[in-house]
Amino acid sequence: MPPAIEYLLLAPIIAVFGAALLGIGVEALVVRRLRFPVQVGQAGIAIAVALIFTVRNWMSGDSRSIAAMGAVAIDGPAMAAWLLLLLGAGGVLVVAAERASNGGVSAFTGQATATPDSPEEEAAESAGVEHTEVFPLFLFALGGMLVLASASNLLTVFVGLEAMSLPLYLLVGLARRNRMLSHEAALKYFLLGATGSAVFLYGVALLFGYAGSFDYAAIVDAITTPRNSDTLVYAGLALAAVGLLFKLGVFPFHAWVPDVYTGAPTAITAYLASCGKVAAVYALLRLLFVPLGALRWTWQLPLAVVALASIAYGAIAGLTQHNVKRLLAYSGIVHAGFMLMPIAVASTAHTGELVSDFGSAGALLFYLLTYLPPTLGAFALTLWVRDDSGPNPELSGWRGLAHRSPFLALAMGVFMLSLIGLPGTGGFVSKLITLVLAWRNDMAWLALGGLACSLLAAGFYLRVIRIMFMETPPQFGPPVPRSKPLAALVMLCLAVTVYLGVFPASVGDMIADMTELLR
Repeated sequence: MPPAIEYLLLAPIIAVFGAALLGIGVEALVVRRLRFPVQVGQAGIAIAVALIFTVRNWMSGDSRSIAAMGAVAIDGPAMAAWLLLLLGAGGVLVVAAERASNGGVSAFTGQATATPDSPEEEAAESAGVEHTEVFPLFLFALGGMLVLASASNLLTVFVGLEAMSLPLYLLVGLARRNRMLSHEAALKYFLLGATGSAVFLYGVALLFGYAGSFDYAAIVDAITTPRNSDTLVYAGLALAAVGLLFKLGVFPFHAWVPDVYTGAPTAITAYLASCGKVAAVYALLRLLFVPLGALRWTWQLPLAVVALASIAYGAIAGLTQHNVKRLLAYSGIVHAGFMLMPIAVASTAHTGELVSDFGSAGALLFYLLTYLPPTLGAFALTLWVRDDSGPNPELSGWRGLAHRSPFLALAMGVFMLSLIGLPGTGGFVSKLITLVLAWRNDMAWLALGGLACSLLAAGFYLRVIRIMFMETPPQFGPPVPRSKPLAALVMLCLAVTVYLGVFPASVGDMIADMTELLR
């Protein structure tokens, strides 16, 4: 009997991977001067097509199922993750396609095989050569993220994890400026990322040895009717969770985050900080809630400790940073801890009523909804702040920005306030929901600790605002370049951030429809 493949339900994944393969053909068949617009255009079309199919599947009430012979779950959380990933990837694509802030070329190196500062690299720079292969790699990573966030099989999780990670290892090392720093970041990311993948795979092997199957449903049956030593399942749980926590970048598995975020091209840093976290946290949610949900009393407390440790470490380490990208890296560690908090609470209520009855999946979804816009917007703004040689992520370059460009300073200020979690922004509502959820589920220590560390983290966000608005700008600074795509992206992120802060209840019903995990 031939295998049953639900092609319509899997259309978003197929569209993204198909466009990535098409991009390889573009590199072989299209002349160099046309490759950039063709690659950007077909990547944008692929994301739009995948988004249309995702919305269609979500609105179709009969489309909830375990597809691809048990490998992929098409349910509410999967739809939520896909929507977030595709929308986030669309924003990252705008940043990746930006040329105005880089002298008319993209932020990616012209010749990746050339030694930094070599005559070959200088020749490629002077000729304005661009590496358009970054766009197929970008799509391959996106396809891996879609698979990872919806996998219902341990082997599929690993395939999605590697399909996401391998292109990102390459993309991190392709920065046009600071090539040596970019190469170092790529090497660190590869070594530590490979370590995380190996740890996860070892956990998968132990879980397979316990259950005799990679399928989540079979693991549930094995746990409810134990036949083998519990040591295997507990060790497998620990190692598999640690592997995913590596990808999420939480303390103490965060060592790669600051250096990789600093050395990577800004678009790829934004990709890791937004879509990379969405895929990893949804994979962890599904792993812990579906096959390992019966063991919740085993993993709840350790996960809560990791969450609070991440928030505390990121808040303390971020206070000493002088580089905006590195500061946002520690901000990402803080927010990764907050993302873990609803999972650690392990609440199943999902009525859609804000604050009072949000369960873990609903609180996580709303947190991600309010985290992505300010994060993408902040990274987009780092391309606009520049010195004579190009974008300048050092905080010294942001001195007096409000005098040179009030719009950029205002937008960055709002994004910082949302990441703090101040009233009037989406970040306030999402943190309130998360902390109340922890408090009402007998984790008051986690809620109070998260609140205290969040107040501490406010110091480095407010420092950025002080530098922009209260310090004197340099006497002779380069003008802020004009970029309509970046301006549109920043204004959209700004509007969503404020809207979710003022009208959070408007998305309550939608979130309630995206919280039930298929088992």
